[in-house]
Amino acid sequence: MDIGKWRNTGKSVKNGAKSRILPGMGKIAVTAGSAEGAPVAMIHPTHCYPKSGLHNQLQVIRLCNPLRGRDHGETLSPRVCLRHYPRLRRCIPSGEYSEFSILSLPRYITNLLILAVVMWLAASCRHNPTSGDAGADDSVAELPLTALPAGLTQPEERAAYLLAHFWDDMDFNDCRLSLDTAFMEQNFANFAALFDYADSAAMAHGASVLLDKAATSGEAFDFLNAIIDKYLYDPESPMYNEEYYTHFLRALLAGNRLDDAGRERARYRLETAMKNSRGTYAADFRYVMRGGGEGVLSEFCRDHEMTLLLFYDPDCENCKAMIERLRHTAFPPGTAILAIDAEDDRQLWERTCASLPAGWTVGYALDPILDNETYVLPAMPVIYLLDSGAMVLAKDPRLP
Repeated sequence: MDIGKWRNTGKSVKNGAKSRILPGMGKIAVTAGSAEGAPVAMIHPTHCYPKSGLHNQLQVIRLCNPLRGRDHGETLSPRVCLRHYPRLRRCIPSGEYSEFSILSLPRYITNLLILAVVMWLAASCRHNPTSGDAGADDSVAELPLTALPAGLTQPEERAAYLLAHFWDDMDFNDCRLSLDTAFMEQNFANFAALFDYADSAAMAHGASVLLDKAATSGEAFDFLNAIIDKYLYDPESPMYNEEYYTHFLRALLAGNRLDDAGRERARYRLETAMKNSRGTYAADFRYVMRGGGEGVLSEFCRDHEMTLLLFYDPDCENCKAMIERLRHTAFPPGTAILAIDAEDDRQLWERTCASLPAGWTVGYALDPILDNETYVLPAMPVIYLLDSGAMVLAKDPRLP
């Protein structure tokens, strides 16, 4: 089976205490204020950081009240809030926000780009830069692709070379380009698209080269990192990929550009991204099955050649759409589907579990895997593909 053909793009970000979906919401930034309304901090569903880190791409939810702790009413610093990731319920009591904006990500890879990547992996070619704005047509300027040495014949070799030299002609001290949203997002999308063809070492080197070049300008460096977050770390992004993102996190931690808060944030993100990552064994947990009886993930995997583990929320519209998609998907022989509700409303699960396909094993997690961060699930649905030993073969794989 070609795991590389699997991909999941249906995601939703949840508001916390009542597990309700904020339709269409992507990256969220929260301005928390004092009683006088003075902004003091920003919150993302997956991190907290000082307000000075706000970039234009982030949309704002204004809270009516100060940012308070769930249990003791204390004001949470970015450091404390970081430890309360991943669920907003821990930092934002239900109903405290008065307004929000939807983040609309611009196009990621144009048809021209896709064609260019394929051509460059087969033979050398060159793009001429043009200019344009976000959301415009294909006139957005693109960096020229470096000519490939004649001796490079394998796709992985060519991708590695292009990743290492993609930004050769980029001057990050030229703020007309390095702070241009359309230019930087388009070219980062082009760059990240090459990761699909490269091995891990080439990805790591490419990420390091890019961040080293951007580090010559503090403002450009921060702007680039916001774009990296937006494209690779935001669950709503079509290019969302935790594995790719870890290469940038490691490069950031290896450098000296981050302050203490930024370093802690990067370290925490790397730690959570590595949980249940490809090549590791999925953390075990107990669950109760519809119709009665209990099960254990590792035992379920042992009984099947391949397990598609689906974490879902009964209230999640994207989850419902994914369930319908999986319902009509033909999987390879020996593949079993285990659908798990890991949220805290068991009564809701009991009322809705019968609606899932009869051939699936549908369960409710008995272990607090979200509160304990055994699994970090900032958005639903999340799919893991596991072998008979519960090893993770893919996370959010491409669906056939």
